[in-house]
Amino acid sequence: MAEFYANDGVSRLVDRIASVLGVDASLVKVVSVYEGSLNVDFMTEILETEADPFAKASAMQATLQAAVAADPAVLGAPVL
Repeated sequence: MAEFYANDGVSRLVDRIASVLGVDASLVKVVSVYEGSLNVDFMTEILETEADPFAKASAMQATLQAAVAADPAVLGAPVL
């Protein structure tokens, strides 16, 4: 975990998630980072101007799952 923080892991992960989802990095928040390999909980904000926030959230989830399925290391390290 020290290596994750030493290598600016939070910022790099946020940037990668934002890139995969096609959203601004300011909408991605890391909630917690803890050991057990390395576990990261994050959330994304949905803009208030979004017509259907639930559909947007579902689309973002599907996009992230597809990206990880296509390349398990798309976020910088293999996602299990």
